[in-house]
Amino acid sequence: MVCRRLLTKDFIDSISPPDSGELWVADTLVRGFGLRLWKTSNSSGVAFAIRVTDAHGRSVRKTYDPFKDYLSNPLRSWYFSERYMSPSGSIMLSAFLEPAREWAKVEIGRLKGRLPSEEEIRLAEVEYSSMRAKTRRYIEKKSLGELCEIILDERSRRARGWTEEYADRLRHAFDKFDSQVKIRDVTLGELSDGRLTELIEKSTISNGNLRNLRSLLNVVLWNVHEVGGPSIGKVFPGGRRYGLRTQPLPSVLDDFTKENFLEIIKGARELCLDWRASTCIELCFHFWAPITRIMSGRWSQIIENRWYPYSASERSSWYYRWSRIDGPEFACLKRAADEAEEEGLHSDFFFPSPVFPHEPVSNIDRAWFSLLSELELPRLSLKQCVTRYRQRYPFLTWPDPNESLRIAAKLSKIVTKRDLSN
Repeated sequence: MVCRRLLTKDFIDSISPPDSGELWVADTLVRGFGLRLWKTSNSSGVAFAIRVTDAHGRSVRKTYDPFKDYLSNPLRSWYFSERYMSPSGSIMLSAFLEPAREWAKVEIGRLKGRLPSEEEIRLAEVEYSSMRAKTRRYIEKKSLGELCEIILDERSRRARGWTEEYADRLRHAFDKFDSQVKIRDVTLGELSDGRLTELIEKSTISNGNLRNLRSLLNVVLWNVHEVGGPSIGKVFPGGRRYGLRTQPLPSVLDDFTKENFLEIIKGARELCLDWRASTCIELCFHFWAPITRIMSGRWSQIIENRWYPYSASERSSWYYRWSRIDGPEFACLKRAADEAEEEGLHSDFFFPSPVFPHEPVSNIDRAWFSLLSELELPRLSLKQCVTRYRQRYPFLTWPDPNESLRIAAKLSKIVTKRDLSN
């Protein structure tokens, strides 16, 4: 059954699944977005979803997951108000109406092949920064004791799969710690960097309570970081006691110059025999995506002169972390395409496995450490190396718009040569 109407919070809270089958309520504000309600002999439910045809005429149905979309993160553990809670204490679907609409707009635009404009990206960044600043102000007023209780609340505990017995052990550990240092009522805004470290190091509670305290504070501070709260650090095990690390350890990379990095990039191209590993290593210095994403990059993720390493359902990463490929990246990708063609491989992956071309390469560590040995450099992590390089040299000179169009045209020829059936 299908009907159309403007979705509102009151309507969503009042509607319930049909006696059997499925009901689709199409939103009149965002075409293709709506509310799906279903009931079968085994299950029933209500969810936001989209139903559209993509740029190739294929029918696509996707369901919105409120806890994966970045706009919902502040609502995750801290930000619910009573008007979003049902009498049973569960979170009401209507709390996610506006974030779901935003998700639908981006998702539908991507399926239709429409890239976000520079203005859309700018406005989204302003919105995202504003949201995190607002959440930060909210979190800074919360005391450490309040945040721990939110994490140990029954709803939050169930979501993490914690038993009541385990939550009691965590609460007991915090109570033992607090009885010594009196920190329960200190707000996060007042909790300066390093203070928790000092208090934990001086604490005389047992090692078992210290381990439980570490587990609880890790979850609290991770959630604070996720929603844009003040940076306090991360609890980590250190010898017999536990503390907070707020400053990175000294690294040999501190003494690296730009010439050292360029030597590695050039060496990857000249010294590595395996074109997959050498090209992938070089791309890791140009792309901001995680190394595993680069290793499993697909030609079908290229749209004109940009590479989108994340799927549309990963909006928080997709919308901001696309990479331009009309600079030095293009030469790497063209080399990968030419080498694969010379081997007679037809794969959607940039770096197909030589044994199973329908899968990407799984590891480039051996080539990376061999390269460092050839260059007589210390044994460094590739992740650490590329991260430091990006932090120091993030700005690139991009070609003019006409050159970008020419490169996009070349890339389209490469992509059309591949087997993109999967």
